Amino acid sequence: MASPKLPKRFHRGLVQLLSLPEESFQRVVTAFEGSPISIELREEIGEIVSSIDTIQPNDVNGIADALMSLYMVRANSEDETPVLVIEVAQTLEKVNLEGLNISPGYQDNIQPRLTRLLELNSFVVGAKAVSVMLEHDIVFYRARVLTDIRPVFGATIGAPQAAVITHSLRIHYHQGEDHKDFFVMLDTQDVQTLIDVLERAKVKAENLKGVLATANIPYIEPEE
Repeated sequence: MASPKLPKRFHRGLVQLLSLPEESFQRVVTAFEGSPISIELREEIGEIVSSIDTIQPNDVNGIADALMSLYMVRANSEDETPVLVIEVAQTLEKVNLEGLNISPGYQDNIQPRLTRLLELNSFVVGAKAVSVMLEHDIVFYRARVLTDIRPVFGATIGAPQAAVITHSLRIHYHQGEDHKDFFVMLDTQDVQTLIDVLERAKVKAENLKGVLATANIPYIEPEE
């Protein structure tokens, strides 16, 4: 199977990072080395990059997005790191450097710096965790419930004879690169059924955390 490629829109951000002066690049790597394994990898990368005062604020998001993409490529690649480094380096060597502040020796630094970045175990494992979680056609994003009172009229037009309470559950999800919505009507019993099912899921998750702790396998907790 062919290795995943670094999307073109992230090339310049990665070049900006790899072309930093040596002292600035070392500060980035040192900060990365102290990071724990996290499922919130993009946020972690962004906070670290933004903390380096020699990186221009306008460049932070581009660099952070490019790094996130690089680690996701690593997570989904069957190639060993040296092979992947060569592939990415060859791609970056073709990038138009116009308008970028390139430090001396940039070309010589590409492969060694890519290797340093791809040897940061916490980020590599974090990216693999993200990849495992997203290995589904449809991924939940957020939900909202709208609750209404609906009047019930009799055979003739007049005052309502009764009322029912309904809930409209809206689930917003990702499918590939698309954002979509799914709506379903619930009654009060349906709401309780969902609560019961989700409570059981929480209990199962807590039991599995205990199994992981016994096996001394770190659990990566998503942040709220």
